[in-house]
Amino acid sequence: MKLPYRATPGAGFVLVLLVCGATVAFFAWGMLTPPLETVWRLQIELMVGHREALRGDELRLLRRMLHRHEGIAASMLREDNVGLVSKNDDGRVDVGYAYVIRRNKETPARIVVTPAGSAIDKSVAVRVGTEREHYEGIATRATPFLLKVPDERMPQLVEVIVSNPVVVKIEAGR
Repeated sequence: MKLPYRATPGAGFVLVLLVCGATVAFFAWGMLTPPLETVWRLQIELMVGHREALRGDELRLLRRMLHRHEGIAASMLREDNVGLVSKNDDGRVDVGYAYVIRRNKETPARIVVTPAGSAIDKSVAVRVGTEREHYEGIATRATPFLLKVPDERMPQLVEVIVSNPVVVKIEAGR
C-alpha cells in the first residue's frame, strides 16, 4: 500500500526537538556535583576518618583542585606549610592511611612512619605515593620508614598507606 502524501518534518519541528534535547542536557549537567563541593566533602571525611582511603579519581580530583585553588591547601593546613590533613592524633594514625600536604618547595618535607601503640613490635608495610612517584617499604620500631618527599608541583599531596590499620606515628615536616 502506497501513501499518497508523505510528510517530512519541517524546520520548526526539528528546532523544537533540538531545544528539548539541549534543555535535558542542561538539567543533567546542572545535577552534577561541582568539583569544589566534592573536595570539601572529602576534606571533612578525611579529617573525621569515616571513610576508606581515597580512590584514584578522588585523589586526582583533590590534586587538581589543590593546584587550581591554592587557598584550599592554606585552609586545610591552617596556615602551616606542611602537615597531615587526614585524621590523626598528634601524628598518630589508626585508620590505615594519611594524607600530607606541602604548600611550597621552600619547606622541605620528609615522612617518617613508625609503628606505635599496640603495633609497636610489629612490622608494617608502607606505600607512599606522590603525583609522579611511588615508594614502598617496611617500618619497624628499630628501622622506621623514612622518605624525603621529592619536589613536584605545589601544593603537593602525598598519600601514605599502611598495610593494615594499626596505629602508626607519621611525622611530616623538616
